[in-house]
Amino acid sequence: MIDAERAKRLAAEAAFDRVTDGMYLALGTGSTVEAGLPRLAARVREGLRITCVSSSERTVRMAASLGLPLVDLDTIERVDMLVDGADQVAPDLAMIKGRGGALTREKKLASIAGHRIYAIDSEKQVPVLGNTWLPVELLPYGWRFTVAAIRRTIGAEVRVREQDGAPLRSDNGNYLADGRVGTVAEPARLERTLRAIPGVIETGLFVGFADLVIVSDGTSTAERQNPVSRLERGGAP
Repeated sequence: MIDAERAKRLAAEAAFDRVTDGMYLALGTGSTVEAGLPRLAARVREGLRITCVSSSERTVRMAASLGLPLVDLDTIERVDMLVDGADQVAPDLAMIKGRGGALTREKKLASIAGHRIYAIDSEKQVPVLGNTWLPVELLPYGWRFTVAAIRRTIGAEVRVREQDGAPLRSDNGNYLADGRVGTVAEPARLERTLRAIPGVIETGLFVGFADLVIVSDGTSTAERQNPVSRLERGGAP
């Protein structure tokens, strides 16, 4: 067993060490990003000039408490880099994300950012995605019908997240659910199928987004580079 908390911190710190002066930086959501934020804040206190946008109110609160400069996404013209975590990463860098409930905003930021870095502990690496719970964000209107359609599609249980006996809402005001998926041999295909269901806002399948994955086992870090990253394509989406 690895020391997962130390591994998360080492991976996230290595990711934030790649942030350079003048960047517009997108912050993901979850325990891995949070583990690295103190390092980023220390660099800002030492003189690093950056502007941050966040994928969730949870991250906003922690970043603000550390003194990181935050602005609303719609007030800036570009996002240079995204640093985020992941729940599973396959050999081709396809991912499952969203246990923190910020999947829609995380995917939005990933679609904008010029370079996307994902920091994970080594236990998040899998030979193939799946055999886990897949997060999905749902439109509240008619949500029971949407859940039933997802259940038919994946052929397994779908659970709506609850808080105080009511469906848990995302920062976007939508409902969050999780479907139990088996082996996902074709994540892009499943993503398209689920997104085609009326009422599905977003899924936790992230295919083709990672430019670099930084992995730590708690002792050292390693890098997994997408051979066709955005930087090599001149920053084009």
